Amino acid sequence: MFQNIDPAGQQVSPVTRVQVWFAEQPLLTKAILVLCLCIYAVQVLSGYDNYGLVCLAAKAITADWQVYRLLTSAFVHGGLLHVAFNMLAFMPIGTSLERIQGTLALSHLITLLIFVGGAAYTTFATAASYIPWSIATRVAYQCAIGFSGVVFGLIVVDNSLTGATQRSIFGLFYVPAPLYPWTLLVIWQLIMPGVSFLGHLCGVLIGQLYVWGLLRWLTPSSSLLQSMESSSWLHWLYSKPMYIANTGGATGGLPITRPPSFAISESEGRSFSSIVQQVRTWLSHWLQGGWSRVPTLDPDGPTALGDPLIPEPLPSSSQPQQASAGQRTGDGASPRTAAAAAAQARQARFEASQKPQAPS
Repeated sequence: MFQNIDPAGQQVSPVTRVQVWFAEQPLLTKAILVLCLCIYAVQVLSGYDNYGLVCLAAKAITADWQVYRLLTSAFVHGGLLHVAFNMLAFMPIGTSLERIQGTLALSHLITLLIFVGGAAYTTFATAASYIPWSIATRVAYQCAIGFSGVVFGLIVVDNSLTGATQRSIFGLFYVPAPLYPWTLLVIWQLIMPGVSFLGHLCGVLIGQLYVWGLLRWLTPSSSLLQSMESSSWLHWLYSKPMYIANTGGATGGLPITRPPSFAISESEGRSFSSIVQQVRTWLSHWLQGGWSRVPTLDPDGPTALGDPLIPEPLPSSSQPQQASAGQRTGDGASPRTAAAAAAQARQARFEASQKPQAPS
C-alpha cells in the first residue's frame, strides 16, 4: 500500500505532488496543457459559447477564407469532459514523443497535424458536399472543435515507435499494431457517436503519412533543428527547464523510470486502454493515501509519477549513450545541463522547506 510520505518520512501534500509532477513534464507538453486549460477557463468565466465563430467549418473556410479556424478550432473545447479527456489522452503521448523527438521537432509535428489535418478536413468535407446525399452534403456545414484530431495523429506516430506486434483495445482484445489507430477510431465513434469522425480520421491519415515519410518534404531535418537550437535567437527557448533538444536519433531523451506498481506489458506499453487503466489506478491510490515517494526533479533521475506511456529505461550498459541524449550540438552550454542545474536548485529549495524548524 502506498504511504503519503516521502523517503525522508515527511508528509507530502497532494498540492506538492501535483507541483512536482508538473515541473517534470517536458516544456511543450505542459505548455499545451496550460494553454488548453486557460482557454477553457476563459470560456467558462466569460460565458463564451459561440463556437460557430472559431470551429473548423469547411464552408466558412472555403467561402469566406476564414483560415484562422484551422488553429482556433484545435484549442477550443465544448465542455469540461471534452477538454479533460483530450488532455488525459494527450499528456502521456506528448510526454513520450517529446522525450524521443525533442521539443522543437514535436512542435513541428503538432503544427503539421493542426494545419495539414485541418486542410484535409476542409478538402474532404467540401468534396462530400457535392455528393447528392443529405448526410454527406451537411458535412461542409458541420462545426468541429477540440484537440482530439491532433491526439489521434500522435497515437499513430507513437504506435509506430512501440515495436509491438499487437496492441490491446481497452484490455478487451488485441489487434495487430498497424490496425491499432484505425480500430480506436471506429470504436471511439461507436462509443461517442457525437464526435467528429472526419476530424479524427484526418488526424489518423496525416499521422500515417508522417510515419510513412510522405510528409518529409514538409519536415525539417535533424541537422536543421540542431542548427536552430544552436542559434542565439532561440537561446531564450532552449534555456528553459525541461526543454528537450533534438539529438538526431530515433530514440533518446531523458532517462526515466516507473514505480513497479505501474509496470505494463510491452504490447500494452502505450495503448489508449492503458491510459484509462492507469488513470483509474492513480485515482484509487490517490484516494487511499497517495504515493510512496516524491519523484525527483532531477532530469537525470526517475521522473513523473509513473507515466504509463513512457518506455522502460535502457540497460546499464547503454547508459553512457543515454547520458548524451538531449544535449545540444555546437558551442555554448547544453540545455540539458541548464535544466539539470535548475532542477537541482528547485529540489534543494524543496528539501530545505521540508526540514523541521528548530524551536525558538
